[in-house]
Amino acid sequence: MAEEYNMKKENVKKYISTALISDILDDMGYQKQVLSVEIKPNFHEAKIFGYARTLKLKTLSPKDDYRDIYKGLSFIESMNTGEVLIVSGGSKKYAFFGELMSTLAQKRNVEGAIIDGLTRDSAQTRKMKFPVFSRDNYARDIKKRGIIVAQDVSVYVDKVQVNKGDLIIGDCDGVIIVPQSLENDVLNRALESAKLEERIKKAITNGVSVEQILKQNGEF
Repeated sequence: MAEEYNMKKENVKKYISTALISDILDDMGYQKQVLSVEIKPNFHEAKIFGYARTLKLKTLSPKDDYRDIYKGLSFIESMNTGEVLIVSGGSKKYAFFGELMSTLAQKRNVEGAIIDGLTRDSAQTRKMKFPVFSRDNYARDIKKRGIIVAQDVSVYVDKVQVNKGDLIIGDCDGVIIVPQSLENDVLNRALESAKLEERIKKAITNGVSVEQILKQNGEF
């Protein structure tokens, strides 16, 4: 299992971009799997390839125990190599996920984090080279302002449904959610498409006309 994951990860990071995956999903009729441009990486070279584990947040109410937020640390401690933390229900009023959580996640060989909300300690997480995709950075902490209400459930991030085990691919162009049932088909098609693009680039470099390229390869 680990060997298969490492091979897929290497292929994606070497040959396949989110742009290519987006094109494949479009062709398959799945046109709403890309998160919005508002969700950005903490450093330009950030790349993620792994499987979703989900957390759901909500704003603290008077009847809630604010200490429930610490469930997030235990959850990250339960994560494994090749998994991606997905957090829904974030707020514009406080940040969730920073240097300490990144340190714990990196220790667990977690691939990265996707936060539908704000994060903090951005300078430190960039220095660590731990990929964190979020809407923005903000100093104010979630403690005594929000709690975790669910783990490993189906969530919506930026109106895109994410289930535990879905494939998450992210780079400087964005984040894509690939449903589990489509993973192998999408990756196989993407590798073939990457090979086609290489042939087309070589043809352009060698001076082949656009008309001839289209005739030989069809649409691309």
